[in-house]
Amino acid sequence: MMAAANQLATNINLYRTTMKQADALAQSGDFKGAADKYQAAATIRPNGPGQPLEHARAALQAQAKADQEKAQQAASQQPPAAPATDESAQAKGNPEKIKGILRVAHRYEAAGNLKGALQAYQSVLMLDSRQGEASAGKRRVLEQMKSTAESIEASLIEGITKFYASKFEAAEEVIGGYLQLGSGQHAGAAHFYLGAALLCQVFLSDPKNATHASDLRHQAEDQFALAKQLHYAPLPTAVSPRILATWSQVGHSK
Repeated sequence: MMAAANQLATNINLYRTTMKQADALAQSGDFKGAADKYQAAATIRPNGPGQPLEHARAALQAQAKADQEKAQQAASQQPPAAPATDESAQAKGNPEKIKGILRVAHRYEAAGNLKGALQAYQSVLMLDSRQGEASAGKRRVLEQMKSTAESIEASLIEGITKFYASKFEAAEEVIGGYLQLGSGQHAGAAHFYLGAALLCQVFLSDPKNATHASDLRHQAEDQFALAKQLHYAPLPTAVSPRILATWSQVGHSK
C-alpha cells in the first residue's frame, strides 16, 4: 500500500514538472518541444489538470502555423523577376509555356503532391509574378499543407488517447494510419505506441491462439526497434513494466 502511495506521489510530481516544462517551451516559441512534453504529461495522466492533450493539439497547430509562415516568407524572398527582356519576356510572349507548367501544377495538386504543386506554381510566378492562376494555386496549396499537418498530428494524439483508454485495436488502427501518411515529426513516439498497443493485445489474447499472439508480439517488437532507431525514449512511468520489459529486450534492428 505504501509503495502504491509513493508511486502515485512520484507520478503527480513528474506530471507537474513535465507540464511546467511544456508551458515554458510553448512560451519560448518551441512548439514542437512543447507538444512532446504535453504528450509526455498525457502519458502519465491523460485527463490531468491543465488538459495536456488539448495543449498538445494547440502546440501542434501553432507549429503548423509557424511552418506555413516560414514557407510563405521564404517564397516572398525569392529574387525579383528579371526585366521583361530575356526569358521573362519570352514566357509572357509565349503563354503556352506558362499553361504547360500550370497543367503540371494542377496535376500534382490533384494527386496530393502538394510540394510538387507548390514548386510548379512558384516556377510560374518566377516567370510572371502577376500570374493570377499561379498566385491563387500557391495560396491554396499552402493552406492545404497547413490543414494536412494539423490533421496528421491530431490523429497521433487520438491514437495515444485510445491507447490509454485501453482501446488497443482502435489505437493500432489510428496510429498505423498516422505512420502510413509518412509524417516523421513524431514517428518515434508513433512506433512505440503502436508497438505498445500490439503488445497489450498479446497480453489480452486467448491462450489457445498462440500463433496469433506470437505474430502480434513480433509486430510489436518490430515497432519498438523502429522507435529505438529514431532515438525515442518512453517515460518509465508512462506504461506498464511488462511493456517496458519487452522494450528493453529489443535491439535497434530486427
